[in-house]
Amino acid sequence: MKVIQILLVVCLALTLVFVGCQGKTAQYSTATPEGTIKLLLGAHENLDVNKATELFVKEDREKIHSHLSQLWGQQESVAYSEIEIKVMSQTENTAKVKVEGEVIIAEKDMPSQRMGIGDEFNLVKQGSEWLIKAPPDL
Repeated sequence: MKVIQILLVVCLALTLVFVGCQGKTAQYSTATPEGTIKLLLGAHENLDVNKATELFVKEDREKIHSHLSQLWGQQESVAYSEIEIKVMSQTENTAKVKVEGEVIIAEKDMPSQRMGIGDEFNLVKQGSEWLIKAPPDL
């Protein structure tokens, strides 16, 4: 009987550790503009171009995928810190979001660089999701 109790406790502990390690973006969704941007930052930290591409409106996905593949393909690691996400304006179907903070990017065969960021994103609501519009100059 004690062996079964010990196994149950070990299984519970492993489950809690696994759930806790799911990643900091697991709790975010595209249900809010802020959630979409947090998912984008998480995708960048994981260098996951496919996940990032899904966060853009369908008509922009092909060019975004190409652009991010080229840009992120040179990066080895990315870490954001002191991030503040502010909704600058929002209507029922559009939002403008500003991201401020710092990012450390390590590129292949280059030393890490710490940079301040102050990017703005335009989002639109499509169905129940907030998706990012690519900048017009991309």
